[in-house]
Amino acid sequence: MLVAYAGETLDMMVMTRMTQTDSTWTTWTVPRPKRKARRLLIDKLAQPATDQDRETQCDDTAVTFRTAEDTPQTNIRPAYVKLVDRVQSLFGQDHILRWSGTARQQQLSEMLSTADVQANNQVHQQANLELGAGAIATVLAGAGSFGIPSLSLLSVPFCVYAAGGPIKRSLQKLRHGETTTDLLVALSTAGSLGCGYFFAAGLNVFLFRIGSKLELAVKDHSKQNLIDAFRQHATTVWVLVDGVEIERPFASLQKGDVVIVHAGETVPVDGVIVEGAASLDQRILTGEANPVEKMTGDTIFAATLLIAGRVALRVEKTGQATAAGQIGNILNQTVSFKSNVQLRGQALADRTVTPTLLLGVAAGALLGIESGIAVIFAHFRNRISMVVPVSLLHFLNRAAQAQILIKDGRSLDLLQKVDTLVFDKTGTLTEDQPQVCAIHAVIDPQGQPGYQEAEILAYAAAAEYKQTHPIARAILAAARTQQLTVPPLDHAAYKVGYGLTVQVQGRQVRVGSGNFMRSEELSIPAHLQTVQGQVHEEGHTLVMVAVDNAVVGAIELAPTIRPEAKAVIQQLRQRKQIKAMYIISGDSLMPTQALARELGIDHVFAEVLPEQKAEIIAQLQAEGKSICYIGDGINDVIALKKAQVSISLRGAATVATDTAQIILMEQSLRRLPYLFTLADEFSRNVNQCLAVMLSITGVSLGSIFFWHTGIVTAIVFMQVNLFASMATALVPMWRDSKSPAPNHAAATERIG
Repeated sequence: MLVAYAGETLDMMVMTRMTQTDSTWTTWTVPRPKRKARRLLIDKLAQPATDQDRETQCDDTAVTFRTAEDTPQTNIRPAYVKLVDRVQSLFGQDHILRWSGTARQQQLSEMLSTADVQANNQVHQQANLELGAGAIATVLAGAGSFGIPSLSLLSVPFCVYAAGGPIKRSLQKLRHGETTTDLLVALSTAGSLGCGYFFAAGLNVFLFRIGSKLELAVKDHSKQNLIDAFRQHATTVWVLVDGVEIERPFASLQKGDVVIVHAGETVPVDGVIVEGAASLDQRILTGEANPVEKMTGDTIFAATLLIAGRVALRVEKTGQATAAGQIGNILNQTVSFKSNVQLRGQALADRTVTPTLLLGVAAGALLGIESGIAVIFAHFRNRISMVVPVSLLHFLNRAAQAQILIKDGRSLDLLQKVDTLVFDKTGTLTEDQPQVCAIHAVIDPQGQPGYQEAEILAYAAAAEYKQTHPIARAILAAARTQQLTVPPLDHAAYKVGYGLTVQVQGRQVRVGSGNFMRSEELSIPAHLQTVQGQVHEEGHTLVMVAVDNAVVGAIELAPTIRPEAKAVIQQLRQRKQIKAMYIISGDSLMPTQALARELGIDHVFAEVLPEQKAEIIAQLQAEGKSICYIGDGINDVIALKKAQVSISLRGAATVATDTAQIILMEQSLRRLPYLFTLADEFSRNVNQCLAVMLSITGVSLGSIFFWHTGIVTAIVFMQVNLFASMATALVPMWRDSKSPAPNHAAATERIG
């Protein structure tokens, strides 16, 4: 059955579907096949049998067929499909992920988009075909070694198909004067076939394809698709038509349409406000910690959050034409640092190609061509492409168990070389929700506050009771902490603009910014004007509270530093490899410097635009620094892509988690030190594997030059090398299976 499909694929390995018929060829003999005989064999296999097809003569080559009349009916194509399905079940992506643990597989399914999954599947489907061809070549050649020479010959096209990728890539590299391990695979396969060692050739490409499959399992291929900055936008929007709000598909929006955006909604387009006023959270786009106020005639941008108010917005730009979309376009044109990065074992293997070729030429000239081919077989490329990914899969699963998703295993390898950490400020080192840090009461002429701080906070909490934006949540949290009784709202006016106007126990309460109070024709006391200036310099937010027709006080809110941030920074500073830490922020200079002092970070870049963040990363890299960038906003994505290692947090902007190669699934920085520890352990394990591998490779080369061993002995050493280095790679897995599961919760308590 296997040979039948080989006949079908002999003609340039084009796999065409055979027509299912009641008569199917089942056995044949090919004593001495020639090109014409092989062509006829292919034609016969693609057609149903007839009584005249008993025997076909081609020159001096006999091809004998037995028809369905003489044997039980079988179906050739399904037999091959069944075998390939079996190979895929053993080496398919899902099986490999299950073998290494389910935690990472589950996290990938949560974080990858449908397009990402499709991109990964396409890569793995092609790899499965090549792996299946390598498996069939090995089976056929192995069977041919036990007395059926024709099967060995029929393994050749499968070998050529499985080795097609390395052959093509090696020729492309040679045109540029470069040599890689692909050249060794191509030469060893061709040399084995030329010398009649069909099983050696089949085994060589089969092991190569297993290694390639394992490498695919630890790399991220989803970025073959363009990043979409609007992957999670609303599917419908409310459009104002003749004074009536009508729900329409987002994709149907055109320039000039008027879109209605309410508090708590994400702005879907770039546009100009034609009616209303609002307070906007722009941090995801600009990095600004404080909300900004917008009124009629102002421009607001897609992806920002409207936290208070209601606006009618005339559409200026949609989709990829918006400011956020342009960032996505720049991102897709930016070359990722990891695009040409190899796993450490691959880089070492490539560096040893030229010495191996020189040794092979010397052995061929002195000892014969088989010795030269044996030298190429002794190279460790196939072993290292299997061993390093197996080790890496284990550490990726350990990371997943600790709620760290590493989408691309090369990032774990690169982490060990990182010497500079760069943090985004807003949303990364600070939390989304600010905290009430002070309440300022207006002082009367006698020097006494007109309202107590608790009363001011209670009125503000009453006004914000129905709101869900971060400032409202912070005010309500402060009221709960102080166990205040929040008075209920009257069923009277509830006016939303820059701020809120409500009725509380028969009194009119206004809560909002200084601009809101002035728009309501309320004067701001001199004391609060002074406080307002100080608060602005510190990067804090001031929310004013008015009762009836007088401003009675203000609530000061400061960014909330992540509770674990200081301890995490201290732990990372203790690592000898970390030489410098930076904060890059779109926020103003003073609050960024204050945060850096609080956390013990020495270097600060403030008021930075998104594209400037990437320029700063490139500048640091030009100084010889290896960068790990941690960010969460749309304004961080270009820098994330440029850095050697990129980290984001679950719950961040979708485009940030799409771009980052590592995601902290707990939405916390707690696991950063553990991530670096894992990188160290992985590096040690790889070094141990390489030591074992290189030692046995040296012995194999010595046996060729001193004892004149050939290809068969080289294959024996190859298998010994594979088993020994694989056992070394599996030591951490064995050790972990014998020790109690790590208590990540306890580790969290220590860090927090």
